[in-house]
Amino acid sequence: GGTLRVVLKEGKKRQIRRMARELLGMHVISLTRTRIGDVRIDLPQGKWRPLREKEAASIFFAGRSMPN
Repeated sequence: GGTLRVVLKEGKKRQIRRMARELLGMHVISLTRTRIGDVRIDLPQGKWRPLREKEAASIFFAGRSMPN
């Protein structure tokens, strides 16, 4: 077994699993999301924290220009 890092800018359900199977002939056992946009996900599984103001803005304004 090995580890493969994939950066997906935009995707659909199960896209990484499908790409690994069809393009690389690999079976994906598990996936770990490390960030959403500019927001790093560095919490233990099942834990949460409030978004910082800049994080919330970066998600809300994704693909649009943020106000100054």
